Amino acid sequence: IVGDGWSGQSGHWVGTDNRNWFIICLPAIAEHDDDPLGRKAGEILWPEHFRPRDMALRKKQAEAEGGSRAWQALYQQRPTVAEGEIIKRESWKQWTNKDERGHIEPPRCDQVLLFYDTAFEESELADYSAMTAWGVFGRTVRVGSREHSQHHAIMLGAWRAKIDAADLADRIKYHIDYFGADQAFIEKRASGTQILQELKRARVPVVAWLPKGKPGTKGKVPRMWNANICFEAGAVYYIPGTETNKVVDEVCEYPRGKHDDYAD
Repeated sequence: IVGDGWSGQSGHWVGTDNRNWFIICLPAIAEHDDDPLGRKAGEILWPEHFRPRDMALRKKQAEAEGGSRAWQALYQQRPTVAEGEIIKRESWKQWTNKDERGHIEPPRCDQVLLFYDTAFEESELADYSAMTAWGVFGRTVRVGSREHSQHHAIMLGAWRAKIDAADLADRIKYHIDYFGADQAFIEKRASGTQILQELKRARVPVVAWLPKGKPGTKGKVPRMWNANICFEAGAVYYIPGTETNKVVDEVCEYPRGKHDDYAD
């Protein structure tokens, strides 16, 4: 069997013929001196065909299309373990622009969107409800000699608390006014269903949404990898603050962190 590995469990085969399976890992660029072919760290597989410049270009293309994990999986046979850190801290770009008084001045956003993860049940005080506020804005990016406009996202604020459904509806209205939000997205699960019905009757601009894919960690991890492409492209900013800093910490620790309310 010949293939590339996209999981940390790649290579775990079960033979029905009771034979032993030997896993041979040949990364495009040797990483250790105990390479199966005797290569030293940094030496290229099939150097007669692939030059260092060729490998550098392939790495750049793979990371542009699927992030660093694509390069590790397709060429190095060592995909980043999904249970480890996915979005890295250095991928978050801190917004530092200030006004004349020295206060942080957010960019002029085309849209402001709020995203809520509600507690599992309104009566379950052990669960948190959480919100992150995001702005979408355009920025001119230079690629070579050409300039083009690119969409960026910035986290404007965050909130998390233990609160019942009735009070949460009022808090959502307050958040929409405070951030001047165009829409608030509420997951159509748990207490979110009841809150959505109440707010829609009040003509509050809320949107019901359900993340695609499997529920639980099996669905969250692939979605986090998809989001990581935007982070690695340098398109995600945040305004530093007590709660937004907690969001950054939680997302960078996912899925091994203690909490995942903000990561959701």
